[in-house]
Amino acid sequence: MSGPRPSPSRAQRAAQLAGQPYNRARHFDRILEQRQVRSIYQPIVDLSTGETIAFEALARGPAGTPMERPDLLFGTARDLGLVQELDWICRATAMETAMDAGFGTALTLFINVEPDVAATRAPEDLYFTFKRAQQDLRIVLEVTERALLERPAELLHWLSYARERWWGVALDDVGATAESLALLPFVRPDVVKLNAHLVRNVHDDEDKRVLEAVHEYAQRTGALVLSEGIEEPEDAERATRELGAQLGQGWLFGRPGDLPAKMPRPRRVVPLLTPPPTTTVESPWSIVSAVADEQTLPEAAVRRRFAQVEQAAMFSREAPVVLASFPPGQGPWGTPEERLSRLRAQACFCGAVGLELSSSTERGWRTSALPHGEEMNNEWVLLSIAPHQAAVVVAFDADEVDESGHRLLEVCWSQEREVVSAVAEFLMRRLSAPVVDLDGRLVI
Repeated sequence: MSGPRPSPSRAQRAAQLAGQPYNRARHFDRILEQRQVRSIYQPIVDLSTGETIAFEALARGPAGTPMERPDLLFGTARDLGLVQELDWICRATAMETAMDAGFGTALTLFINVEPDVAATRAPEDLYFTFKRAQQDLRIVLEVTERALLERPAELLHWLSYARERWWGVALDDVGATAESLALLPFVRPDVVKLNAHLVRNVHDDEDKRVLEAVHEYAQRTGALVLSEGIEEPEDAERATRELGAQLGQGWLFGRPGDLPAKMPRPRRVVPLLTPPPTTTVESPWSIVSAVADEQTLPEAAVRRRFAQVEQAAMFSREAPVVLASFPPGQGPWGTPEERLSRLRAQACFCGAVGLELSSSTERGWRTSALPHGEEMNNEWVLLSIAPHQAAVVVAFDADEVDESGHRLLEVCWSQEREVVSAVAEFLMRRLSAPVVDLDGRLVI
């Protein structure tokens, strides 16, 4: 029986494309070399005043060619393994065109980010464009749940770095799939962009849960809600009344095109949330034990606590994010292979770290080895977080036995969302590879 076929190399993919009637590979190489990407812009309005307060930049290839279509442009980039370089060029073009048009900082520029960009460097000739944009533009980076599920740790790290420089973050297409809801506490978006189908009709219970979770998040954080797909005045009324949206985007306000000759100057800007404070915690135990009681319990009792968190994940109304940590040896929750195999099917993202784990990456799944010397290397951790459910349990060996000779462990747990989110962010960072800064040069 033959094994799986190896993935084709970039040269092989280029050769395959070269044999097609339209040589996409050759045309695409010319686009990259000559920086032939262009940007068009769609207005985003304040639904209460009708003012244009932002534009979303959309990438296009050379006008009048097949590559003008973004699906063909980015599809070819994926076929050739060049999405990262194309994405850097698209974002640089969007920024440079906006700056040349006198965009300023009264307006906000929304720019999409591809998942792989967080682990790559920008082309050298674009460096100063990004440095200048950090000073001259007010920018919101748009990410989708697809991007986050492909490279969650790296992208979240990069977004955190962006926030430190007062760039905003938008989570796009919320409501298109269930996964986007579980990612809200990680992304902490300044703007939540509702999928266009919601403005037509809230179809079922899942749509209602989406809106409930988004409204709860917006009320708790002060984030804005943006409704996409507004084409008629009735859509705008419904977006405000039924979806709770403050911002709108769609053909009613303008189709994608060139920036106007006279740029609007709105009375208010898109507000950004205050970046979360940086912390110096050294382990999940230090996070949870700061707010929850510590107990010394027999292993059987601790095992039940882990089982409760596992059940919370298995029966969550929405697909949760599940994260875990495994020290060497047999623990109260078993091995990663034993415990996480079932949860992977239920979770939108599942990740594990540990001193003896090997690193692996798949969509929605990530494991990573911890370096020696980490304080958390002796901690068993399990957490599950979704829009309407959050739980975490942390334990370590107490190096004691009770009067019956049963092993004892120190354990604490919490269902406080902020506590669970803090542990989740801590573990996510342990899953990440090195990422680059906003100008694509410095590795962080």
